[in-house]
This record gives sequence, C-alpha cells and structure tokens, in this order.
Amino acid sequence: MASAIVIPTFSEEAPDYIIISHWLKNEGDYVKIDEPLLEIETDKATIEIVADTAGILLRKVAKEDEKLMFGSLVGILGSSQESYDDYRGILAEYGVAEATYADPTPAPKVFVPQKGEGVFVAPNATVVGKVILGDEVSVWYQAVLRADEDEIVVGARTNIQDGCILHCDAGLPAIIGENVTVGHGAIIHGAVVGDYSLIGMRATVMNGAKIGKYCVIGAHALVTENMEVPDYSVVMGTPGKIVKKLPEAYRAELEKAANIYVHLGEEYMKGVYRTL
Repeated sequence: MASAIVIPTFSEEAPDYIIISHWLKNEGDYVKIDEPLLEIETDKATIEIVADTAGILLRKVAKEDEKLMFGSLVGILGSSQESYDDYRGILAEYGVAEATYADPTPAPKVFVPQKGEGVFVAPNATVVGKVILGDEVSVWYQAVLRADEDEIVVGARTNIQDGCILHCDAGLPAIIGENVTVGHGAIIHGAVVGDYSLIGMRATVMNGAKIGKYCVIGAHALVTENMEVPDYSVVMGTPGKIVKKLPEAYRAELEKAANIYVHLGEEYMKGVYRTL
C-alpha cells in the first residue's frame, strides 16, 4: 500500500526555513526501512529523512530547494504494482494539485532488480525485473529469477543454487525468507518460503503454497498449489506429503547450510575460484 513521506516535527519550535538540499534516492529505487531518502536543510541543522517502511520510491512530490514546513508531503513510497491512481488520494489529502502530477501520457515503467550489500550473482545467472535481493544473498550458475507478472523477494543470507527457477504470476509473488537454502535445480513459482527452510534438489513448489520456517522439502518433492506446510515440517514425495516433524537437532544444520553459502558467495566475489 502506498504511503506518504512527510517532513517530521523534529523540534518544538519551527525553524525559519526547511528545504530539501538533495534527494538520496531516485524514483523507482527500492528503499529499505530506516534507509536515508533525502537530506533537508534548516537554519539550524542538516537532517536526513529515513524511510519508515520498505518499498519503491514511486514519486518525488517536492523538489530540491523547495521551501517546506513540518508535515509537508515530499514523496510517495509503495510497491512496484502501484500506479498514480493508487496514491492520488494521498496527494489530495496533502493538498497537492492533481494536474501537477497526473501524467496523461506516462512513460512505460522500467523494472530493475534491487539488491542489498554483499550480494553474489553468478555471471551466467539471470535476475530480471521486479526482483529484490536482501543482504548477502547468493544466486548461483544458470539460476533464473524472472519477475515480470509480480515480485520476487529473496531475504538476507538466502542462497539460490545452480539451475534454480523462480517465477510468479500476477497476484502471486514469490517470497523467500531469510537464511533459506534452495537446492540445485529447484523450482519455486508464486509461493512463500519461511526463514531457515531448505528446498531440496529438483523439488517443485507451486503457486500459492506457503512453507513455514525450518521446513525441509525433500529432493524431487512436489509441493502442490495452495498447500500449507507448518513450521518444522518435512515434506517428501509426489505429490508432497508431510511425513514428520523436523528433529530439533537438525535445525542447526539448516542454519549451517545458509552460513556455508554466505561464505562461498564472499569467496567467489574475491575471485578465490576461477573458471577455465
């Protein structure tokens, strides 16, 4: 849902002036929570305004050097699916004239993948469209992450191994949690995978499936459409069935698997392993 970016009240007494000295993000950029968006200048101080939610900077409402006040609307944050019609109510609420910002002939949107710090993407992997990769994610050789119909979000420290395919349908984004291991050749399509889970080699997870945290999906297993897998479950077979609860002792192995691939990603970025 689109949300307003406003100048906060940061002192009891209003300064003589508030202006935007410069924007730190461009329209279309992905912004993380607490990431600086813009810098404002007053007669007393220079202050960074940070995002209070994660999302795409959809619109810069205020320009650099424009005079503002506490509570002034300066921008709109939202998702890549949202258009002008989704946030025109926010503009009206803050008294921004629609004619100024409505674009009768809008340029086509361009969707560029966003990534955090320390991300490794293998040279022949394909990451395209509305993809968001968290910090220390690794995407390995010949993997394909294609986000055109909806978003693909990969949480921090997750690894997408060689030959994996991630895709989505409209209204069914692929949301992969943090510290997840997606084994070689696995397919995840429009599904949700919880933190610290492992998707086995050549397993398939179909549209609408929801896999909890610390789950293991066995190699070649088929998680069918809309199947819900509770936390700490082991799924095997075609079609997949929950066969047991994950032993407590094995949970540390899932954490270790994620750590191994974070380390490997660091080594590959340093050039430790070379191709012929």
